[in-house]
Amino acid sequence: SGALAKDETTGNIYRGHVLKWSEPDDARQPTSRWRVYEFKNGQEEKVMHIHRQSAYLVGRVKEIADILTMHPSCSGQHAVIQFRLKVSVDPTTNVESRAVLPYVLDLESTNGTTLNGERIAPARYVELREKDMLQFGHSTREYVLI
Repeated sequence: SGALAKDETTGNIYRGHVLKWSEPDDARQPTSRWRVYEFKNGQEEKVMHIHRQSAYLVGRVKEIADILTMHPSCSGQHAVIQFRLKVSVDPTTNVESRAVLPYVLDLESTNGTTLNGERIAPARYVELREKDMLQFGHSTREYVLI
């Protein structure tokens, strides 16, 4: 589930900040070399390699954000890209498969997170796929997952 760290006295503390979420039990470092391409006005700004840890915090608090968004409509802790182990069973062969996949979790941000132009529900993990585009708040920057 998308557990948000509600209890500020026992929540996760990182660099002096209470984090708004806790990693789920199925959090894993990805086995594939995922990247996020940041675009502004159709021009590539930078490439971020997001395969070196299990979660990447998106937000304006530079001390803790892995993906910094300085737009004023973005929250300090806006969203997180979380890699999780997904186990599925093929119903016809009964063969189990396991994959570490990226998910996005909006951390109940003020101005929301959009996935491919659609606003996602807050506090719920949404599975991401290759070439998905994320936007945070009212920023025009686009973040494309490859």
